[in-house]
Amino acid sequence: MFMKDKFDSFLKKYNITGRVAVAVSGGADSMALSWLCHKHSSLSLLGLTVDHRLRSESQKEAESVQNIFSKWGVPHRILTWENPSQKSLEEEARFARYELLVEACQKEEIKTLFVAHHQGD
Repeated sequence: MFMKDKFDSFLKKYNITGRVAVAVSGGADSMALSWLCHKHSSLSLLGLTVDHRLRSESQKEAESVQNIFSKWGVPHRILTWENPSQKSLEEEARFARYELLVEACQKEEIKTLFVAHHQGD
């Protein structure tokens, strides 16, 4: 209950209601945030997973997240990064991730995007 109470207070403080998106990698932090958003009655959730195509298993991981969202009855989109150069790959991937997420939110007319990071991020 403690986490739910804090989340409720956060939503109220910033007047967050209606359609929201959550960037979800499938890790514990983003899945927990997704579950909190999904279970909150004032929110209508869209899950967004970015597949950077940098690892052979990335597509399967993104599809696994999509399957979980499907079981919850929550819409989910996989956003695929096209044309990575090989400059500063980590920095370029981070920029591309947020660019894809913002574009998806704009297309869906969603004004709030949740992202989850644990203390080590």
